[in-house]
Amino acid sequence: MLGLALGALLRQAAAAITVLVAALYVLPGISLALPAAIQRPVQKFWPTQAGHQVTSVIQGPDSLAPWAGFGIMTLFVAATLAAAFLALDRRDA
Repeated sequence: MLGLALGALLRQAAAAITVLVAALYVLPGISLALPAAIQRPVQKFWPTQAGHQVTSVIQGPDSLAPWAGFGIMTLFVAATLAAAFLALDRRDA
């Protein structure tokens, strides 16, 4: 659903794939270069990391609960889909 929303927003398949890969794989890795005070909340609440808590068997001491992580990921995807809907409604009306 996230890929669909990005494709609708960007209207180019290559750009949507690039942004999706960057959001899922590159940005969580870049967050390791942040100062420790900022790094932990960013990693904890990043949508893909939060959604990963649903499938992890052992929860870390400072990680989100599975349902909270699922909720954050769902809200992120819903917000992206809403933005895509609004963009399609304005551009293609």
